[in-house]
Order: sequence, then C-alpha cells, then structure tokens
Amino acid sequence: HPHLETMALLAVATLLLCLAPFHLNACPTAPGSGVSYTTIYSIPDGCEQSSCDYFLAARLNDADPTYLDFWLEGNAGGWIAVGFSATSSMANADVLACALDSSSTPVLIDAWNPAGYSNTRDTQQDLCSNVLEHDSGRFTCSFARAINTGDPNGQDLQLDSDLYLLLATRSTTGTSGNPPELQKHSSTPPRSPSALNVVSLVTPPAISPSVSSSEQPVPSTSSSSVPMATPMPPTPPLTCPPASPASESDYRVFARIPAGCERSSCTYYLAVRTNPDDPEFLDFELEGDAQSWIAIGLSKTASMESADVSGCVVQADNSVAVVDAWNTPDSTNNVRDTLQDISFTSSSFGDSRISCTFSRPIVSGDTEQDLPMNDNYYLLFGRGNTSSTAQPPALNYHGPLTPVWSNSLVDITTATGEVGPPAEIGPSNCPPAPASDAVYRLNATVPDGCPDNADFTVRVRTNDQNSSFLDFYLEGDTSGWIAVGFSPTDDMLTADVFACVVSTDGSTVFVNDAWNLPSSRSNVRDTIQDVCLHSTNFENGRISCIFSRAIRTSDTDNDLDLNGTYFMLLGRGNSQSDTGTLTRHENNPPITVAVNPTVFSGCVPLTVNAVRAALTRVHGILMVVAWPVLAVTAIFFAAFMKPALPNGEWFQVHRAFNVASLIIGATAFFF
Repeated sequence: HPHLETMALLAVATLLLCLAPFHLNACPTAPGSGVSYTTIYSIPDGCEQSSCDYFLAARLNDADPTYLDFWLEGNAGGWIAVGFSATSSMANADVLACALDSSSTPVLIDAWNPAGYSNTRDTQQDLCSNVLEHDSGRFTCSFARAINTGDPNGQDLQLDSDLYLLLATRSTTGTSGNPPELQKHSSTPPRSPSALNVVSLVTPPAISPSVSSSEQPVPSTSSSSVPMATPMPPTPPLTCPPASPASESDYRVFARIPAGCERSSCTYYLAVRTNPDDPEFLDFELEGDAQSWIAIGLSKTASMESADVSGCVVQADNSVAVVDAWNTPDSTNNVRDTLQDISFTSSSFGDSRISCTFSRPIVSGDTEQDLPMNDNYYLLFGRGNTSSTAQPPALNYHGPLTPVWSNSLVDITTATGEVGPPAEIGPSNCPPAPASDAVYRLNATVPDGCPDNADFTVRVRTNDQNSSFLDFYLEGDTSGWIAVGFSPTDDMLTADVFACVVSTDGSTVFVNDAWNLPSSRSNVRDTIQDVCLHSTNFENGRISCIFSRAIRTSDTDNDLDLNGTYFMLLGRGNSQSDTGTLTRHENNPPITVAVNPTVFSGCVPLTVNAVRAALTRVHGILMVVAWPVLAVTAIFFAAFMKPALPNGEWFQVHRAFNVASLIIGATAFFF
C-alpha cells in the first residue's frame, strides 16, 4: 500500500535522525593486535606500561589516517580520561573518557568542559570503541577519534593543533545519569607543561632517499592486544636556569628569626637573588630548624588561603626534595601543584635542621596555582615537624609551629633589607613556659565559684620571665575545643578569642588565636597567630593546654590590648578540626563580670546574666517535667485507664500525678 510505504520511509528517516547525534562519522577499521603506538605520557615517568598509574599512547589509524587510535590505561575506580585544551586550563577542554556506568560496565564518553569547568557530555558522540575493559580497579581502553570531527556544536577541538594535555582520573564511582555524565575528578589533573601536536608526535617521519624502505621499522606481529609502545622522551616541567655558584653577597636576606641571628643559628632564614644567568628566575636559600619541611609562601591578603608556597621536604631516606604547592582558596589545605615550576639545586638535612637552594620562574605559565613574583605580597615563613611519606613529596600541616607573616607587603624581585615578623610574633620571641607548680592569680570556672575539678577552668598569670606576656591555663570536659574570649561588652561581637582545638584523630591539640567578626558572631582565625604554645593534653574526653599571649600585639585589627577591662566568655564545642578552626559552641558561653586580666587576682564570678541563664534552664526543665510529663500522664489515666483499673486505682494514680505536677510546677517559679 503506498501510504504504508510512505510511513515506513518516514519511520526509517526518523530513526536515522535520532541516531545521528550519537555518531555522525563512520568508524574506521580497528587496529590489529600487536600494532605499534607512540607513548604520549606515562605516570610516573619511565614506568612499565602495565604498572603505570596513567598511560596514554596514540597512533594514526592504518585504514583511515584522518583518525587517531588512542590507548588509555591506568588505575581508577570511576573513570580515566585525556583532555585537550588550547590554554592549559580545564575551561573549554575537549575530553575523551573511559568510565564505568551505573551497572559498572565500561563505556566511552565524549565530553567537554564549558567555561565554568563543569563537565558536559557532547551532543555528538565521536568516539569509536575497540577495547573497553575494567578489572581489579584498572582501565584498559582502545578507541578512535577523528582528528577533525566537524562537530557542529563546537564541542570538539582539532587534534592536529598545538594543545595542552590534561591527564585525569576519578577513584570512586565516576558517572551519573543516563546516558552517563562524568563527575568531578579525584584531584587536580596533571597537565603537559607545553602545548603538543599529537598528530605530529605519532606521524612517522618521511623516508629519506638515502634510506631504503626495507630499513624502516615494521609493526610488531605479536598476538597480544597490548600496544607496542614507542617511548617519547618526557617533556621537562620547565627550562631550568644554570645553578650558578652561590655567593652570600649575591643574596638579599629577607628573614632572620630571631632578628639579627647568624644564619647557622636562626630558627628560620630566607634569602633571595635574581639568577645571574637567567634574570627571569629567582634563586632561594632556605634554612631552619624543622624535622619535616621548611617553606616560603606569598599571599596578597596576609592569609594562608590562596597562598603560593615553595618548600623543601625531608623524605623517608632523609634526602630533601623541593615542592611547588599552594593553599586552596576555600580553606588552608596545602596542595601540591599540578605543574612543578621549581628546580632543585642543593640541600642538606641533619640534627633536625633543613637547608636547601632552589629556583623559581618569576612569572610561571601556571596561572591557576602560581602567583607572579614581581608584585607585592606578604611573606609567610613556615615550618613543620610532622613527617610525610607521600609520593610525590608534599607538605603536611604545620601543627603547633604556626607560620609567621612579614609585617608588610614586599616585592621580592626588587626589595632589599630584612622584612621580619612583627616583634610580638614568633617562637623566637616567646617567653619560657610557666613552671608545673606555678600559681595563677586569676581563676574563672563553670560552674561558678572556682571549685576543684570544675567542668571548665580558665587561669591567668603574668609570665615570670617576661612581664609583657600573660600565661593561660585552660582545662575542660569536651572532645572538640575549649576557649576563652575577651570582650569590652557582655557580647561575643568583636571578642578576642584563644582556643585549644583537638585534631580529628585525637592525637594533637592546636592553639588558635581567633576573633569574632563585628557584624556577626562568626569566629575567624587570626591572620597573625600571636600565641606561644607550651603544652597540651587530651585524655578521657578532657582537654588542657598552657600558652602565652603578649599583652599588647602589633595586630591592632584582630587583637585587643589585654591591659583593659573585659568580660570573659568561657566557650566549648564538640567538633574537632585539623586546621585549628572553631565550630559553633554547644551552648551560649557563660560570661564573667568585667575584670582587667593583667592585674585581677582571685575567683572571677559569672555575671548575673550567666547565673540567670542557668536558673532559666532549671525553670524550663522543671516545667517540662510538671506539665508535658506529669500532668499529661494524669489526664491519660483519667481518660483511658478506667476500664483497666475499675476499682478506683486509676483515680489514685491520677491524683498522685496531679499533686506531683502541682508541686514541681510551683517549685519552678522560684527559679
């Protein structure tokens, strides 16, 4: 029937139109087993293909040289991918991935990153599958992609262009939706240090007239499906300047801690010079007392967030490695840079002292994680004693060795002269710890009245050896943090806060110098940590710590001059932290009457408001017991228990509960 034929043709056309977006190009013949590929990248460098964490190889397809055959292999539980980018940034990158779908079946995904970095599945899927395997947490994928797909949606790049390569994986479940989309990678992807033309890398050189074709390499005839890799020399992360002989006079000293120390006796020493052979590089000399690492950081805001960090790390064999790192903008977590723009010159480690020399480019191509050094920054002088077994090397949290900041903005490419920390800051300026039997003149407790073994105790004294410092002793029942705040009003706003915070594994107690914002009660860690930690303990759910704080510091923005009259806020919380930051307290902190902590002696009573708050809680508890518990129970017996207690027992219970409710309710009015 002519109408049926027309309908059939329309159905076929509709089906073709529906399938067209998923693959517009005819796939070429798959490469045979044992063919040769060119290795593009292997991580770690020089690894055997079967043991590489990430392995990427490519070749021109024999049957259709307008296609590239890719071999992608590596350890990943969710997905493994290669991205191509014109700018070395993830934005607008063209992504080819091998992933597990919701049924744990390996699938190919052709995707791209719009300008906002979120990954999106391509409208047109231009990948041709050959081998897709996932076994024991390892992907093995072989597929083809046209060099120029002609993607009308602008989501594919031409692979015969100079493009940066992004080498990405995700360790856990890696897709969502149907058809599947890639979820975010496990860590910032490594990327090639320069733009590469993959087609040029895998194209065989033309045969010279002086060399016969019989002398050219012949593809392997091995029956193995694993590609025969032709290695490509790894591209160095940067062109390093010559390591010119160092002269002490060549360097500009930026930090000696303590001030004026000889280099060999400084707890921290930093010197910088312009490399004499390549003025686009700076040479750094770092030296100091540390068991794990020593580092220099640059920051625009005198904050650890977004700081650019260069450091030297002691490894398990006591050798020293250099690390290019940064602190993420949303936290103080330190992360190793994807691109290591740092070149090692010399180092030593012995007797808990690190010394190292390295070079950094003044302006790096890594604009996401490196700052241009020819600008003004606060300098962060950091050290750490917690060892790291990470490979490649990375910086651990500094722990109690809180970093010290320079007292001003500095351009290290041009500045001369030392830019040490504020006088009140740093371990070099801390007073001796108070003796174990030291007597504290000021005491405040919860509950009120300074009983022995109080739930929470704060004690204060003037340091015996340096009267410009106050010694603090804090002890309290909690598993997270204890703190004392000083406020000119009986309010948390603008309070100057000192806290002792337990790490998430319970092994360490940090001291934190913080303050409460004037516009809210949010607690913020001070940029400059003006506290000297002496000792800590955390045992059986009870925290104790001893530290000192200068009465007057140079940090006039966040620190109060303690030689004044202040209310004391006694706060506690249950949340632990590895960065020393405070979460919200359990209850509103009890507040003492206003005193001057530099001169007051005796037991500081809590304010009437604090006592009133405690009595109000007692009143509320008694009222809840009297009415929702006792009175409601009495009503229940009168309404529903008569059949069960027909001899009048229900009334006796009803009356007893009503009398108890009346007595307890009346008692509540006394609080």
